[in-house]
Amino acid sequence: MATDLRSCELRGLVSYYLAKYNYTKPELALKIGISPATLYRKLDNPKSFTFGEFLKLLEILNLTPEQKLKVV
Repeated sequence: MATDLRSCELRGLVSYYLAKYNYTKPELALKIGISPATLYRKLDNPKSFTFGEFLKLLEILNLTPEQKLKVV
């Protein structure tokens, strides 16, 4: 249950980031260093992110410590 909430929280933060900075998911994928198709799959199943990809995503999103705790 908690994992589902974290997944929803992460998807929400990604959507917020994309709208705030006027980025697309393909642009975000390139910033992370993965293909757009891979990003879509990993957002559906955030546990599939590698540690490095996840750290890069958190860095790009510039999350607060509180936001990071919600998705980890």
